[in-house]
Amino acid sequence: MHCGEVLEVALGSIDGDPGVRPGEHIFVESRAAWYEITDALPQFEEWPPGFEA
Repeated sequence: MHCGEVLEVALGSIDGDPGVRPGEHIFVESRAAWYEITDALPQFEEWPPGFEA
C-alpha cells in the first residue's frame, strides 16, 4: 500500500497467499543490522514522501 493506505496484519493470521505484494520498504533505518534488503523496491528511512502519519 502507498501514500495514505496502511494495512497492519498479524503475520501468523495469514494462511496461504494473500494475493498482495509489498510496494516499498519503510523505516529501513531501524531494520535489524543483519537484515539485508535485496529487492529493487523503493526504500524510505521514515514515512514515504506524501504520507501524513
